[in-house]
Amino acid sequence: MITKNDTDCDGILMTGVKGVGKSSICLNLMDRLSKDLQKLVYVRIITCESLVSKSISAYSEILEDTFLAASLKAPSLIIFDNLDSLLPSENQVRKSSFISKEC
Repeated sequence: MITKNDTDCDGILMTGVKGVGKSSICLNLMDRLSKDLQKLVYVRIITCESLVSKSISAYSEILEDTFLAASLKAPSLIIFDNLDSLLPSENQVRKSSFISKEC
């Protein structure tokens, strides 16, 4: 939780089950910041679902470029939308656990 006295905030991680409004909150925040600060905030939205099909080197390059631009253009807002899409599914985890037990 961030309060008015927190001045050295490096980032915020919003978590919750799918559908509770995390992306909506971030998109509204982005819209509000760009209006209130007259587009003085660098905003980048990374749709994580689009990264799934990319190679690790391409994925890494996108992240490096994003964080470099954000640090150069601070203050910045980076939104990783649907970050959970980069994680293995529950079925993949179960299958992996089953395979590893047999080895």
